[in-house]
Amino acid sequence: MRTRPGILDLWVRGDYFEPLDRYVADESSYIALIRKAMPSGWTDSRSGLWFNCSPKTPIAPQGWKIHISGTTHTAIEVLEKVLPIFWETGVHFKCAADRRLLSLINSKTWPRGGSGKFITVYPGPDALTTTIDALYIATRGMAGPFILSDRRYKDSRVIFYRYGGFVLTERLLPNGATEPVILNKEGEPVRDQRNPYFSIPAGVEDPFFTPEDVQNPEEAATLKRGRYKITKALSFSNSGGVYLATDRESGREVVIKEARPLVSWTSESNDAVASLKKEHRILSILQDAGVAPVPYDLFFDWEHAFLAQEFVRGESLWDFGARESILLRIHPTDADVQQFYSRLSGIAIALCNAVSEIHRRGIVLTDLSPHNVIVLDGQADVRIIDYEGSCELGIDVPTTMGTPGFVPPSRDPRRPEATMEDDYYALAATILSCIARVHEFVEAHPGRCHDVVKTVCDAAKIPEVVSVALIRGLSAHREDRSTPIEIARAMAGERPSQGVPPTLSSGKYSVASLTSMTDEMTRFIINSADPERSDRLVPCDYRIYHTNSVGIAYGAAGVLWALSRLGKAAPDGWVDWLHRKQLEYKELPSGFGVGLAGIAWVLWDLGFKDLARKSLREARSRPLVGTTHNLFHGIAGWGLVNLRFYLETHEHEYLDDAVRGAEILMSSASEDSGGLPFWQRDGVTELGLFYGGCGPALFFLYLGLVRKNVSYIEFGRRALDFELAHGVQTADDGLTWAYTTSNNSIISPYWDRGSAGIGAVTLRYIHLAGYDGYKEKLQRIVTGALGRFTYSPAKIFGLTGIAGFLLDVHAFTGDDRHREDILAALDGIMLYRVTTKDGLIFPGSDQKKLSCDYATGSAGIALLLHRIINGGHQEFLLDEYFAPRWQSLNPLCLD
Repeated sequence: MRTRPGILDLWVRGDYFEPLDRYVADESSYIALIRKAMPSGWTDSRSGLWFNCSPKTPIAPQGWKIHISGTTHTAIEVLEKVLPIFWETGVHFKCAADRRLLSLINSKTWPRGGSGKFITVYPGPDALTTTIDALYIATRGMAGPFILSDRRYKDSRVIFYRYGGFVLTERLLPNGATEPVILNKEGEPVRDQRNPYFSIPAGVEDPFFTPEDVQNPEEAATLKRGRYKITKALSFSNSGGVYLATDRESGREVVIKEARPLVSWTSESNDAVASLKKEHRILSILQDAGVAPVPYDLFFDWEHAFLAQEFVRGESLWDFGARESILLRIHPTDADVQQFYSRLSGIAIALCNAVSEIHRRGIVLTDLSPHNVIVLDGQADVRIIDYEGSCELGIDVPTTMGTPGFVPPSRDPRRPEATMEDDYYALAATILSCIARVHEFVEAHPGRCHDVVKTVCDAAKIPEVVSVALIRGLSAHREDRSTPIEIARAMAGERPSQGVPPTLSSGKYSVASLTSMTDEMTRFIINSADPERSDRLVPCDYRIYHTNSVGIAYGAAGVLWALSRLGKAAPDGWVDWLHRKQLEYKELPSGFGVGLAGIAWVLWDLGFKDLARKSLREARSRPLVGTTHNLFHGIAGWGLVNLRFYLETHEHEYLDDAVRGAEILMSSASEDSGGLPFWQRDGVTELGLFYGGCGPALFFLYLGLVRKNVSYIEFGRRALDFELAHGVQTADDGLTWAYTTSNNSIISPYWDRGSAGIGAVTLRYIHLAGYDGYKEKLQRIVTGALGRFTYSPAKIFGLTGIAGFLLDVHAFTGDDRHREDILAALDGIMLYRVTTKDGLIFPGSDQKKLSCDYATGSAGIALLLHRIINGGHQEFLLDEYFAPRWQSLNPLCLD
């Protein structure tokens, strides 16, 4: 699965990704209580989740910090007990700023190492023992979540401690993100670990802990006095783990769900333990219905609750859709269409009947999604799992649980209620997700529901009566939604019409229509800008809040370059904003995608030659040895920009730097058993243009052409061969790629990691270096990249990147067969358009949030449309210096 935004990136409501600093905390509760009691001389401030309080005395850089756990039920009482101690001891501290944020910290999806931390206290070494003892006495008898990263103080249920940084000190990573650091005993910076288990840095001794008896490893892997032998951990969340185990009494294999107390509150009265007890009760109600796992045992071990239940063998409905959807096929036959619909309808009917039976027994699911549906091995039958969010009508308090894309827009998370009609919506969205992954977009933009659902259903040859039932099931109005029985009847009543899925008809797009859309996208970019903000210029991907706001991929540089390429003058002050922000950052990474090398490329094209040189010189000053190899963050991208500057200026300092980068890449490469070079990052061998060996392969190709040195080209070819050897065959005999060599569970056709990017490099080795032996392989790569529907319309991991690659193939080969493929991809892109009074915009890396940036948003899409209309080379490559004879400057014939 594509990396998704973190929970904080979706927390602030609105159409765009926003940083948590823009969240307006409720100051009437915790903050008001603290300010009312705060002595004179103290100061306070907000930062992200936290409300910080500081005396006049300076804070130490690192040491033993104290954490006080709490819930929204206990927070006020905790504050009332501990604040007098803080005032008396004069310790710095911070706490969650309001109830909503504390609820988030204790939620199921919060990182396990940080859960439960209501208050953090920073005592100096002289005040540590006095402070922690006083807090222990003051909070005796209280209970809070266990803080997994810490050690419990004595027998307290709320006081914990661990060693770490007091003042946030960070170091820059090659990918533009930062990580917290502390100093080791030699005074060197090391990562400040935030693990979901207690650990101490080397050379530091625990001031309180007395070693206890070490638990026998055999006992640690068992539960209920040895009855259940854990054989595998299936997943972890803040609620607890899910394990596969053997019941030694019965001999059967079971699934065991764990619940930690006082976390994962699904309502004011239900923590994870109460939810697990409820799940056991609901499973008991359903145990003879054949729709859910059979419950075997509910028990406590240590302080945690555990539920042993039937192990349902099969695959999730989500995985079924990812593998079987007919829209993944490039040239399906009529038999393929019929087979897919037969399989889908059988499973969907079984699911509809299961939901109906669950409702008949007075249960509302609340959190139905394809992740919670298991398709039984070899059968058109299902089991619905995970009932912690479910409600027995008249008994249970409704919960706020739900999976994005399967929650009706009408549901108000602040006023949860359990209705069967909301399950109807989730059911329709679940079935839709097996056809195309457009469910989150439909949830976020209900006005587009009819158009989007009908388009994907027609493309998959789904009978019209079924698409109508699904559209009704996704209605914003509860009373209009299709029932499970109505959807089942629709799916049972008709078969798909004969004939393969339709292709895009010619003439749908014209120069005028695409020009109009491009103009509307640039209008939105300009109208949405806010140069007064310091954190972003235009709405962009969430990654700018974790890296920087000035890079090519997600930040201002990419947007400014796109506007320039589109022939649009940047509004007054925009370039100054980029310059100012670049100077404000204490340190920027040296690489291409989010760093100085990419900014230098943009500044050069905008006409700021001296600033461009300065940026690239600054990137040169960073150490390269130990830097990642790749094109997006690493040496290959930095080298590519230096080659470009040499080709522009003929100044040998840039060529010398490119050669230096090549030498580091060659010396740092490993070799497989066949002598093919590859690179690893943290022990993982990634694949693809941005993060794998294809980026260096492309760099070596260009460097060899510049230096007229075939050894560079040959080294790059061998790196490309390593990548090509790891292609995964598709059902249509295409080639696509996993993210890494060690895990083929997720394959990608995209520009950054998959077929499109790897195909782009292969294409250039054929046409620039004469490696004609790749031609057959290239055709299979093209087949692997083809598609009309993907999760995202984006450049780097969506249809825009695929369409750009197909434009390359069309231009390099002159083969007009790819024209319809390009327009089909464009059709899929336009499915995600959102029309507003300010112009046209598209969702970014999340289907719910809109973005204007180059990598994930409308700037990259507008550039594709401009290239279709006017011709031109692929962005941010060096083709124009080597291949003027190609047809890459020719527009795609539309009219």
